Amino acid sequence: GVDLSGPISQLRDQIEQTRLFDSGGLYAVDLAAGSRQGLLVAHPRLAGRRLQDVVAQGDPVLTHAASGSVAILSGIAATMAGASGGGDRVALIRRNTLWDWALVAEISRGETLATVYRRFFERAGMLATVWLALLAGWYLLRRQQVRKPSGVGAGRALLDERQVSS
Repeated sequence: GVDLSGPISQLRDQIEQTRLFDSGGLYAVDLAAGSRQGLLVAHPRLAGRRLQDVVAQGDPVLTHAASGSVAILSGIAATMAGASGGGDRVALIRRNTLWDWALVAEISRGETLATVYRRFFERAGMLATVWLALLAGWYLLRRQQVRKPSGVGAGRALLDERQVSS
């Protein structure tokens, strides 16, 4: 047979070291039937424990993972270190049929959207600055084009002098 313990160990290490934003990460759950079902094969702090024993919402994760399609679950319980519950956790679940594992990416919706909002407001600020600069340039250009002709003011002064002398 082929010894896969080395590559599997490296894969576990990679999964356990991967961070998503500040409080998110990856973990792998064994989907094989029997006593190993739900076992956290790779997790930064809970490896070797059963998902159902760690969080009450372990069953929906296993149910969606067993379906074989990609699933997204909202409001899951936090399993990552430093993560707060509060129902803003989202899990993306993908089944690996080769080893019968589910790879779960757990992130905080708040952290993800904070990055999106920050970038949005940075770009909106740049656009507003460019728009104001263009508006100021247009105003100055129009102001130069709509000046009084130089002869109009001098002609009026001559008319005023004639009326005074008469």
